[in-house]
Amino acid sequence: MNPACSASGDGIWSCGLTRPGSYEALVVWSVNGDKSYAPNARFKKLDDLSGNTSAITGARVNISFRPVLLRNQ
Repeated sequence: MNPACSASGDGIWSCGLTRPGSYEALVVWSVNGDKSYAPNARFKKLDDLSGNTSAITGARVNISFRPVLLRNQ
């Protein structure tokens, strides 16, 4: 895990993940319910806990109590 898990002041938690081959990902969730989150532009895909994958097309994504995986590949 890089960077280690951390929380922001508005209840958004994130945990960075890396692996060989330039793979980077970020697990993000909100302990305060639905929020809008602005991920770094390097993240291009979002995976949810139901197994759905979608492209990140805007500057913000919706997050909630259920973690999502933002990834560059």
